Amino acid sequence: MPQRNVIVVEPRPRWTTELRRQFAENNVRVRQRVRIVDLNQVNMTGDFCVLVLDFDAAPADCLQFLGREVCRPRRIATIVIGSADAAALEWTIRDLGALDFFARTPRGDELARLCRRQWMEGG
Repeated sequence: MPQRNVIVVEPRPRWTTELRRQFAENNVRVRQRVRIVDLNQVNMTGDFCVLVLDFDAAPADCLQFLGREVCRPRRIATIVIGSADAAALEWTIRDLGALDFFARTPRGDELARLCRRQWMEGG
């Protein structure tokens, strides 16, 4: 079975810790990166990688990253977690290729279910 990966970009480990708990019994590797620029050090290719972005930690960086990714033929499945303040940007974020956008705090099982769904569709 291929290695499934989740990469979470967040300044403090919140979703990283929660997704590790959600996937404790599965063959899923959950890694944290503090900044989007740190993604340059990570191999994100393949159908079995999901990226989770904390939008409110760096809104401009998130939009720039998504803008660069939208032009790539093989984009990484991306879930963006924002807040009510970012809700006005939801359709821009989706148009830039985000798989899903939360303008609220999602439950851990909800986030894990989105990752699993992507793996089922992608692989």
